[in-house]
Amino acid sequence: LKLENPTKDGFAFGGWTLTKDGDDFVDRIPFGKITVYAKWEKIGNPGGSGDDSDCSGDDSGNNEPGCSGGNSGNVPGDATTYLTLDTNGYPVTFCDMNHNFSSRVELGFTPGQTIMQVIEDNQVDCSTEYEQDGKRYKFTHFVDDKENPYDFETVLNESITLYLVFEPMPPRVTFDLNGGYIYLPVDDQDVRFDDGFSWETWDFTYGREPQRDDGLVFRGWTLTLDGDDYVTTAESDITVYAKWGKLPNVTFDLNGGYISDEEGSKNYGPIEKTVDFDATFELFIHDPLKDKYSFIGWTLTPDGDVYVNEAESDTTVYAKWRDCLELFSEGDIVGDFNGDGAKLDYQGEGLYHYDFTYQEDMNAWGNSGGKVAFKFRPVAGSWDVSYGPIEENGILTIDGEEIEFGIAYGVGTDLIIEGLEKNASYRIKVRCTEENKYYVSVILIYPAPTE
Repeated sequence: LKLENPTKDGFAFGGWTLTKDGDDFVDRIPFGKITVYAKWEKIGNPGGSGDDSDCSGDDSGNNEPGCSGGNSGNVPGDATTYLTLDTNGYPVTFCDMNHNFSSRVELGFTPGQTIMQVIEDNQVDCSTEYEQDGKRYKFTHFVDDKENPYDFETVLNESITLYLVFEPMPPRVTFDLNGGYIYLPVDDQDVRFDDGFSWETWDFTYGREPQRDDGLVFRGWTLTLDGDDYVTTAESDITVYAKWGKLPNVTFDLNGGYISDEEGSKNYGPIEKTVDFDATFELFIHDPLKDKYSFIGWTLTPDGDVYVNEAESDTTVYAKWRDCLELFSEGDIVGDFNGDGAKLDYQGEGLYHYDFTYQEDMNAWGNSGGKVAFKFRPVAGSWDVSYGPIEENGILTIDGEEIEFGIAYGVGTDLIIEGLEKNASYRIKVRCTEENKYYVSVILIYPAPTE
């Protein structure tokens, strides 16, 4: 930042210094927040015999603008309007031109002056920063008795009492790039920093991340070098370190399954992918399929029970599969309504059959009427509960159209076959697609024998 030269009545501007009244002149502010001080050379004292002695405030070493000479002779001797300033209980003090320290001062002024002009004309100083219990606080504005805010440019026309207001300053965070570099905006252009930088901030995830040219990627900021104690905010002054890592290579063993591409070609693997940290596998490999089976997830061992969906280092994972579906029988729901423990017979290509001969005692509610109710258990992922069609029971008619059912449907609903005849034989046909959708229909195999 290029600094413009300020002006001050009765003084010549000598330049900016890093220390008050020092000789360590600077003409540009480096990136980050620092305090610089105007250096003045007195060229006269027009309008009065003001005292240009330097007030040192509370000797805290903090920036104390306002006590920089001026012309106390500008204050009318018969002033009838006064600005009373109160430290409001904060651990700072005012210093007047006679080096008197107090928590409350009364300053005469001419109506129409700004607060800053009144302070400068009366040569009053007060610390604008202080530190307490390891935290820094900075003056921000004044308030009156009714908590109305005032700043230095407020014009005063009548006597008033104002109170100082201090607010916590953001902690200073020092960023150690740990072998990386970062581009940060300086003078409206991006400047590269290789060694590190400091920033006063509460939350330092400000949209810029460091980078490297050796293939390592930035993982976050940690409290210790190469540690795992990640942080994104600070409550006190700290140093944080850039954590770097190599993107993991994951080998996906499809364990008898395959992945279909847009042209329908099947890739049986294994498939190798470089994955991002904290990214789930679904972003890199989609919809594994296996005839007659449903995909559950990825495990660390073949047919294992330790499921993973992210990787921190190079690894091999295995597809876990379960039978596509089976008849459901539990409680008073008639699933295996023949009572013989039979399952659906797999015919291949995702097609299942279940044959039965209807008897009146098969009805789910214990009454006759040519109806049976049943449910399936679609096995997909960790779902192992039964679901029927959405919202209401699904009605199947003999030799009618198939209907869809699955785990996305409503709880507690049944599939119901109507129009059954005693001693007639029927076949329930279930079709399981590669997208793990399920369709069911029923056909007549043998009509009931004639008596």
